[in-house]
Amino acid sequence: MNVSTPISGPSLDEFLNRIGSARGGEGDELAARIVRHPHFVLRVGGESVAAVQSVRSDEAARASDAITLLRRDMTIIVDRACAAIEATVALVADKQQQRDLIALKRDLFNRRRPKAKTIAAVGELLAQAADVDVRRAVEGIDHIRIAEEEMLQAHATNLAADADALRRAATLPNLRAAMIATSPSLIHTLQQLEGGAVLRHKDWVNLHLALAGFLTRSTLKTSPRSSLTLIALGVWDPTGPSDLAFSLDNMTVARDVRVRHSIVERILRPVATSVAMLSDEASIRPNPTLRLDEESAEWQRIAFSEAAAMETYGIVSTTNKLRVRQPLLAILRDVIAAPQPWRLGAYKDYLRSRIGLSGPADIERLLDRLVSLDLLVLDDQMPAQHDRVDWARSVARRAAPSVSTALTNGIDQIEMARRAMVAQGPGTEAERAMERAIDDIAGATGAALRADTFRPVFHEDCVIAAPAIAMRDAAIAPLWADLADLVRLVPLLRGYGWAGAWLTRRFVAAFGTGGGCADPTAFLIETAEALTASSSGTDSPPWQTGTIPDDDDARAQDAVSVGFAAALRDLNGDAETWHMPAALVRRFHAMLPPSYRRRARSHCINGQFVTGHGEAGFVVNSVYPGNGRMTSRFLTAAGAVADYVEALAPGIPVAIPGVFGFNANLHPPLCDREFSIPPYAADFAETRKYTLDRCTLRHDPAINRLVVEDEGGERLSPYYFGILNSWALPPVHRVLDWINGASDLPFSIADAIFSRDRPTDPPDLWTRPRLVMGGAVLSRRSWSLATTVLPDPTLDAAAFFFALRDRWRSLRLPRATFFQASNFWRSSGGDNPRPHKTRKPMYLDIDSVWLVRAFQRSLRSIAGHLAITEVLPEPGDSPVTVDGRRHAAEITIELALSEADV
Repeated sequence: MNVSTPISGPSLDEFLNRIGSARGGEGDELAARIVRHPHFVLRVGGESVAAVQSVRSDEAARASDAITLLRRDMTIIVDRACAAIEATVALVADKQQQRDLIALKRDLFNRRRPKAKTIAAVGELLAQAADVDVRRAVEGIDHIRIAEEEMLQAHATNLAADADALRRAATLPNLRAAMIATSPSLIHTLQQLEGGAVLRHKDWVNLHLALAGFLTRSTLKTSPRSSLTLIALGVWDPTGPSDLAFSLDNMTVARDVRVRHSIVERILRPVATSVAMLSDEASIRPNPTLRLDEESAEWQRIAFSEAAAMETYGIVSTTNKLRVRQPLLAILRDVIAAPQPWRLGAYKDYLRSRIGLSGPADIERLLDRLVSLDLLVLDDQMPAQHDRVDWARSVARRAAPSVSTALTNGIDQIEMARRAMVAQGPGTEAERAMERAIDDIAGATGAALRADTFRPVFHEDCVIAAPAIAMRDAAIAPLWADLADLVRLVPLLRGYGWAGAWLTRRFVAAFGTGGGCADPTAFLIETAEALTASSSGTDSPPWQTGTIPDDDDARAQDAVSVGFAAALRDLNGDAETWHMPAALVRRFHAMLPPSYRRRARSHCINGQFVTGHGEAGFVVNSVYPGNGRMTSRFLTAAGAVADYVEALAPGIPVAIPGVFGFNANLHPPLCDREFSIPPYAADFAETRKYTLDRCTLRHDPAINRLVVEDEGGERLSPYYFGILNSWALPPVHRVLDWINGASDLPFSIADAIFSRDRPTDPPDLWTRPRLVMGGAVLSRRSWSLATTVLPDPTLDAAAFFFALRDRWRSLRLPRATFFQASNFWRSSGGDNPRPHKTRKPMYLDIDSVWLVRAFQRSLRSIAGHLAITEVLPEPGDSPVTVDGRRHAAEITIELALSEADV
């Protein structure tokens, strides 16, 4: 078996002990210079960590440990007894006695109790010491058999006791609300059991496995979705608490509930694009991107092709070109030339007189064809940030009488259900009422949608309205230097900025150094298509395949990043925990080209505080592009954030619009300007619009980057404030985001630092050490584990529990970890399908019979390798309490270095 040497580095206590000695004293001074987002976001687990700790009876685990010790002692005794028996066989001439001795040895070796007559037959043949060892081995076999029976009983007892605890936990309000919203069938089964019904064993097991999954998510994960996570928008306040502790006692939670925008758009789109389903008072207008020449039409259209499982809708856009005959070109030119949109009835009359169509069916057939191609648009676009229910009402008002009443009634029902959900709290019949209303509208419009395939059909943020959350700089004074050095570290990661470098290279090749482009839209679309095409036979864009952009600055940055990783490797060697000295980060950061070092961009750091010995530590979960995009959705008004954006922008900040059916992209206007990027709607009606055809793209040699300029030559800074990363945006939006320096994906520190240490051939177990800088853990210890070295998941539950514990211990893996399916080595027996349930990390505690059983079930659908990560910090080490109970929490801090610090 190919197993790399496991690394079992220092404990959390050892890490905390090192915090003070690992830091400098510049925290207070540096905090004053950092350009910082005025808010931080605290994501708090919906239920206390005590809830998940209550479902870990340990009798089965202790029985397993006792048997492990018995078996270890037995090995010594049996080996000694077998050796004595072998020696005795050589001295005995009688064949039957030899056979009896060999049978005795075979039984002992296989841990079977020998027959009494066999023991009696050979007793006089063995020396006294050997006879004692044989009898002790037999007694040990008896003890192990009894212990195994007790262990099986302990496992069954723990299953029952922890099942009771799981059902008690299922009554916790936030957990219950999340289950009602996403899995009504689970709630129905649970209520049946609570009412005294007897479930089939399979259904009983499935119920408790599902409860275990919901419980670990509500207590240990902090994804900002529904009641599983509570959100607090905090402020930096010099009068705030001086210690790192958040006591959320007697808190008030405000529930912001909205129907999912993507669902509203899916069920109303058949009406908004159908001539027959709209009244003659509906308006009709040309596609705003439509361009005509003497024989053809060219335009952009939105594909609306996302699968039902996706929360976004309308991200994919395409460029279309079509040869068009003269009569059709003429009517298209007329509709473009019209000073305002036509009424549908008036446009039908126009077509009747213009091209001689007299039959209503012929006119509708022509219009349907033009609308289906998106050459003509029937939808009155509302600003994208506008509530989609209001948009739905406008569609209903424009709809034909045959569907208008059904739409209006359905929309009213959706709004009534939404209000009831806000007023009555979670777990009400209103959630099902909203689903029924959605199904009724879909039935009226002919939309191929069933609400139960989109659960939850609403988007919910549970925001802590009181008490107010504040923190002063001094509360985390030792961490400011670590956070600043983390921002310096990001451009040292291999691949950082390559998207922008590829973009710059392509522009310079077309327009020259310092050149300009007067048709930005065409260039952005062509570039998006070119840079996201497959490269080197893969489906990955070129900056993800390790291909360095053909650019002097990019090559210099890559050389610095490779040198930095090598220096770090030389410094740490085979150490169990890698330490990254701040001085090393600063030295290599100073070597970066100015275009990489002096980037007027912020970074968003998600992580968890750990407290100990009077000073704060911090565990980094992820690093994202900043500029307000990760915190915007939690704002009710721009406030001081607008000033923060102004301070960051090297030019005039201009928003890149786009909600794309995803409620998490909703936010207030964070600047008073935005780009107009048809065929997509603008975000807000009141903002000043910049059309790209009146802007210029230019290469700025001083920073070796592209810039956008308005008609007067003023530099514009494009900012996307939605939560989507660049890769998920439409082509024009995506490349605009790159112009201002955004990366296509979150920055993975561990992948960048340890990529060159990954074995070419996948081992059964490969370990990546914990990476620490000062008081910050930059990446947790992790393992890639081949599923083939684990017990067979088709074993019965008890056998798998004990076999897994033995295997886990032999691999020296921690008791508690997070695991997920991994495609780390794509050639190791096929890729994981990465189903939803194993795509995100799930919690495993090998002492918990139910969590091991959940792991066993997951293992049946995972091929190749598991990605395993240590649990750090421990759930009980969170600085957040709710009514005195400890809750896991994640904080989001956004900051940028001042010019003096880069």
